[in-house]
Amino acid sequence: MKKYILIVLIFNILSLNAQNAYQSVLDQIEANSTVLSAYRSHAEAEKAENYAGSLFANPELEAGYLFGINDGSEHRIDLSINQEFDFPTVYSNKNKIRKLNNEVIDLEYEIQRNEFFYQAQQICTDLIFNNICLKYHEQCLENAETMEKALQRKLEVGEATVLEYRNAKMNYIGVRNEYEMHIVERERLIGELKTLNGGVDIDFTQDFYDEFSLPEDFDSWYQDVENNNPIFVQLNLQNVINQRNIKLTKSEWAPKLNVGYMMEKESDGGYHGPTIGISLPFWGNARTVRAAEAKAASGEAILENQKATLHNELQNQFLRAKILQSNYLEMNELIQNTDSRDLLREAYEKGEKTLVEYLVEFEYQHDAVLEVFQLQHEYQKVLVDLQRYMIK
Repeated sequence: MKKYILIVLIFNILSLNAQNAYQSVLDQIEANSTVLSAYRSHAEAEKAENYAGSLFANPELEAGYLFGINDGSEHRIDLSINQEFDFPTVYSNKNKIRKLNNEVIDLEYEIQRNEFFYQAQQICTDLIFNNICLKYHEQCLENAETMEKALQRKLEVGEATVLEYRNAKMNYIGVRNEYEMHIVERERLIGELKTLNGGVDIDFTQDFYDEFSLPEDFDSWYQDVENNNPIFVQLNLQNVINQRNIKLTKSEWAPKLNVGYMMEKESDGGYHGPTIGISLPFWGNARTVRAAEAKAASGEAILENQKATLHNELQNQFLRAKILQSNYLEMNELIQNTDSRDLLREAYEKGEKTLVEYLVEFEYQHDAVLEVFQLQHEYQKVLVDLQRYMIK
C-alpha cells in the first residue's frame, strides 16, 4: 500500500471539485424515467381537466306542439331558448380559481420530481461511499495477499510457523470478504439507479461527494426553505384558493339573470319576443359560505402545523450534521497525522514486531479509517436530506 493514499481518499469532501457528482445522473433520469414521464402526463391531464368545463351554464332549448281540446284542427307551437348568466364577479372568481389550481398542479409535479431526485441522490451518495471503500479495500487486499504469499514462502523454507501463516491467511480472507461484499453492494445500488432511470444502464464510478456546504445560520436558511420550498408554496397557494372560494360562495348569493327568446304560434296567428328572468338563490347556497370559511381555517391550521413539524425536523438534522462534520474533521486530522501502517509493515519486515503485533495494530488503523469513511458518509447523507428542501 502506498503511503498517504488514505489522505487522498478521505480528504475528498474538502476538495473543490468543479464537477457536480450527481447532476449528470439526474439529467439522465429526467430524460429516461418512465415514472417522471407518467407524473408529467398526469399533471398535464389534470390541467386539461381543470379547463374542460365552461364557466357558463348550458343554454336551454324547449319546444312544444300542442293540440286543441275543443277543435282537433287547432294547434299551437311553442319554442323558447334561454341562457342563464351569473353575476360577473362569479365568473371572475371561478377563472382565478382555475388558474390557481393549475399552479397547484405544477407544484405537485415539482414536489414529486424533487422526491424522485432525492431518492437518486441518496443512492448516488451510497455509491460514492461504496466506491471510496472499494478503492481502499482494493489496496488492503493487495497488501494482505502480499503478506499471505510471503508467509507461505517462509513456511515452505522453515522461516515461519504454521500459526503465523494461518493468521496471515485469515487476515487475507477477511479483507477479501470485505472487498467482495462492497462489490455486491455496488451491484445492488447500480440496479436501483437503473430502475429509477427507466431500465437504462448508468455508469457511476465517481468517488467524490457533491458540493453542498452546511448553512452557517439555520434560521435564515430555514426562512429561505419556508419561502421557496414547493411544499410550502403549494400549501400557501391552497390557502389563497380557499380564500378565493369564500369570495366565490359570497358572490354566488347574487341573483342569476336568465335571458332568452320565446315564440308561440297558433293557427290564426301567434306571439314572439325576448324574455328575461331572475333566479333568487334562497335555498341552494345555504351554509356554503360558512363551509368555505371552515375549510379555509382548516387549511391555515394545516400549514402552521407543517411549518412547525418541518422546522423541528430540519433543526435536528442541522444539529446532527454539525456534530458529524466536527467529528469527521477531527477524526480525519487524527488519522492523517497518525497513519503508521507503512511504518508497521517496515517494522515487521525488519523483525521488530511479530506478525500478531503487526496484525493487531494494523487492524486498529484499519478500523479507524473505516470509521472516518462512515462519518463522512453519514454527514453527506444528512446534507442531501437538507438539500432536499431547497428549491431546485
